[in-house]
Amino acid sequence: MTAETTSEAPGAAGAGPDAEPVVAERRTPPPQIADLVAFTRCDYADLFTLTMDRGTAGTPEEWLRAMFEEVLDGSAQVLWRGVLGLRLRPGPAPDRVAGWRISGRGDGWVRVEAPGWMMSVRIVMAVDGDQATFATFVRYRNGAGRALWSRLSAVHRGSAPGLLRSGYGVLLR
Repeated sequence: MTAETTSEAPGAAGAGPDAEPVVAERRTPPPQIADLVAFTRCDYADLFTLTMDRGTAGTPEEWLRAMFEEVLDGSAQVLWRGVLGLRLRPGPAPDRVAGWRISGRGDGWVRVEAPGWMMSVRIVMAVDGDQATFATFVRYRNGAGRALWSRLSAVHRGSAPGLLRSGYGVLLR
């Protein structure tokens, strides 16, 4: 099942020069993104694509750094480490983004991952012309992970469009 929805910021329908970019959501990522994940089994996936009026010179890693290190605050770390139980490394590092290990990269994409006792999460960020795509993949390790993510995934899906838009704003500065 492929469900797709779009999210526009209030007032964006007029599409003026200051209009917020449109973000489309898909619950089933296309094969070219899903193939980058390298999970033997994936229990949850979603994908958000922001379409820009103009492309940005930002690389996929720069997008993730803008979103995870400049837009999100310390509460994201509390959620990732404390609530989800993900093992993230503290401190800045060239092979990590906000503690998430960079586990793969290629032309126009980067993948970060974080293992945990309840679940493992991999995120793919891809940039192609006027589109930036943020995809999340979760593999449950146990029933606790499934139960927790079934509740928190709605929060994730609700915040992802704004996170993409805010990351875009950081890159335009």
